[in-house]
Amino acid sequence: DKKKNSYAYPATVHYCQDYAVGNKWYYQKRYLPDNFFTCNGPFLEEPPSNVAKTFDFVKVPHRQRFDNKDMVRWNSFAVCALTSMGNEAMRHYKERNCGTKWNKKYINYYEYEQKAHNSPEDENEAKYEEVETVQAEEEEEEEER
Repeated sequence: DKKKNSYAYPATVHYCQDYAVGNKWYYQKRYLPDNFFTCNGPFLEEPPSNVAKTFDFVKVPHRQRFDNKDMVRWNSFAVCALTSMGNEAMRHYKERNCGTKWNKKYINYYEYEQKAHNSPEDENEAKYEEVETVQAEEEEEEEER
């Protein structure tokens, strides 16, 4: 449907939702670093303007992957807009409250979220690798007999 595909942006952005693009870009207000709105808090790395063309799937940390171009486009808009607005709000806060001594570093939110919550996906992958290794070793021992 041509009309459906002509809408580039989502009609509504709910701040309570998880938004992700590929397995690199993410935004969720509930999981911002605890020190986000402080002088020591890091800024969030902002996605490139072509992020929707870079990935063809959506993968929220700890959830299933979706291969859906509309979701990629909508999530790209949300991640870019929310990350940019959050950084602007933090910059405004720091300029008015922190003098000249404030953290100017950026972090990748997707990577932070994976590390902060010890991604079950990573743990499961490690478990599967361990099982596969044990199975392979058992098969080798059997062949040697």
